[in-house]
Amino acid sequence: MVKHRRARRFRFAVALVLTLASTGCWDRTELEERAYIAAIGIDRVQPSTATANAKDPQPAAAKSQLELIQQYYSEHGAVRLALERMNLRVLQAREGSTELNLRQSQVYASTGPSIAATEDQLHTLISEQIFLGTVRVLILGEAAAREGLPWLLDYLQRSRLVRRQVRLLIAEGDALAVLGTAPGPYGIVGTHLHDLVEQSIHHGRAPDRDLGDISIYVHSKGPGIIVPRITLGEDIMKLAGSAVFKEEMFVGWLGELETRGVLWVLGEINSGPTVVVPSPTRPNDIVTFRLATLQSTVKPELRGDKPTFTVELRIEGDVIETSVLASLTELELIKEIENRVTQAVEGEIFAALARAQSAELQVDVFQFGHAFSKKFPKEWERLQTEWNAHFADATVEVDVTVKVRRTGRRS
Repeated sequence: MVKHRRARRFRFAVALVLTLASTGCWDRTELEERAYIAAIGIDRVQPSTATANAKDPQPAAAKSQLELIQQYYSEHGAVRLALERMNLRVLQAREGSTELNLRQSQVYASTGPSIAATEDQLHTLISEQIFLGTVRVLILGEAAAREGLPWLLDYLQRSRLVRRQVRLLIAEGDALAVLGTAPGPYGIVGTHLHDLVEQSIHHGRAPDRDLGDISIYVHSKGPGIIVPRITLGEDIMKLAGSAVFKEEMFVGWLGELETRGVLWVLGEINSGPTVVVPSPTRPNDIVTFRLATLQSTVKPELRGDKPTFTVELRIEGDVIETSVLASLTELELIKEIENRVTQAVEGEIFAALARAQSAELQVDVFQFGHAFSKKFPKEWERLQTEWNAHFADATVEVDVTVKVRRTGRRS
């Protein structure tokens, strides 16, 4: 009896070991069976562009679906989805290999009624499984941006592969045109754009926004937000300025200095940006000041029933260049430079404020509403539904203090 028990236990142990040794992931996909995507571009295009394949003979059972799609196209246009696929064979090729002569990436595009349906159609062009876990930037074309943000986020939040750290960019024109531009030194547009975003943020030329930030903004029903803008020149791309969203809809653009005016108030400028001012020694010469630290505080108040705001900035930095050989050691000279930098920063803020409060935009991209709601919660409940209108009529005072810490003294 004991021997039979031991035999059964032995057979069970052997079966268990063999079972564990032979298990695997049932849905495993080999690396070479995936199409790794570096960048996504999404556009809205005219129905005529999207319905070319709809003229093919259709089964009777599919006519109702085709009619539904045609009706959607007539009202909204079609979605054009472009994917930049990385060529792993080239990226992994060794020096001297003939594969180094191939492109490091290739762009595939298709059109359809929705993002998911268009991605499905792209499998007629891409034989491997599309993998979005490697995406670094998502470019939204201007026409697509005018459709608002919710339809885009609905798809992305359902996707488990698209990371929330992916950078969102708004293109002046079409996203496909951006992906078709020369990719710079990296050979991959997505990588080039991602690093371009990092540099533009560091130098105060664009806001720091990713899909996670956009998702939080939409779900919190914020009054306004700015998103980095990408523009095209002749075989070159430039990332500077921003697209303005009012609630969930795209309403216009801010230029580079207007965008920096917003970032001053938001306190989103790190060390690196420069401010150029007239030299106090010679009117036709200039002095270049580089920011080291920034502290921004927004103080809301109520004057009667009207919201007012005071923006206090404390800036420290260095004089890094002058256009003449001069030694900036006199205290009065340094004070004059500080005053001129103060005036320049205030000018950028007031230019951005005038643009944001204009009849064309009327959108609180400075997040004044957030500061106001914390100090005056009861009044906020009364004003929040029409906050952008109240913001457009609000009085804003700016108090900037600049300290020059280093002058680059010449001996």
